[in-house]
Amino acid sequence: MASQLSGSFVTVDAPFFVYPYVGTPNIGRGYSDRRFMDRTLINIQSELRFSISGRFGAVTFISLSSLGESPEELIKNRTKLSAGLGLRYILNKEERTKIRLDFGFTNEGFNFYITANEAF
Repeated sequence: MASQLSGSFVTVDAPFFVYPYVGTPNIGRGYSDRRFMDRTLINIQSELRFSISGRFGAVTFISLSSLGESPEELIKNRTKLSAGLGLRYILNKEERTKIRLDFGFTNEGFNFYITANEAF
């Protein structure tokens, strides 16, 4: 099992393109790319990782995010929940390099991601 708590805060003068967001292969898997953006983000996520056979593995994951204009608004705003499952294939055992295929589900639908290594 692996868990991660992360947060991101930008100043009022920060350019829009550096705002934290939900909807990535690493945070809020399942939401469309940059579906939710704001100046403040807090995210907690967990994965249950297990071996299937040989070089193959799998995960189940859940992610809970909150965004707001300021840290005080994180509690007031509705949280963004996503969950899903994924497959892993170990390319290189020595360097622990993996290819991952994740399917993330939200109340808005689902997305899939093909990337390298773990989300966190």
